[in-house]
Amino acid sequence: MSFLDGTTVASAQGMSRIALPAWLSGRGHGSPALSRHFLVAMVLVLALIAAALLWTKWGGRSEPRLDQLPAADRRALYERTRADLELCASGAGAALADHCAHQAELIVAFPECEASCQSLAGRWRSTPTR
Repeated sequence: MSFLDGTTVASAQGMSRIALPAWLSGRGHGSPALSRHFLVAMVLVLALIAAALLWTKWGGRSEPRLDQLPAADRRALYERTRADLELCASGAGAALADHCAHQAELIVAFPECEASCQSLAGRWRSTPTR
């Protein structure tokens, strides 16, 4: 069955299923160029939506979320990070410069990082990692 606007109704055993525009159903005088443009536009829109979702999921994480860790885990991570920085202050620090700089950035985000901790991290925070 066709309507004046080119919409067709597909039927199976006398029951109506879906009303489709003529250009989508493959019947009628719809332009193939129009359907290609429509599909390309839809793909671009979906790609932009996917990119925005990925960016909000993974792109916005520049700060460590230490406040979401359980207190015992946060304390253990702090102690481990501080031990790593103390190792960095020894002779091994030169060989582990990238790791030491990363640990220094991490430890200053802890609320437990007091003046001596800030001083320990200070050496590595100003060092470029690359």
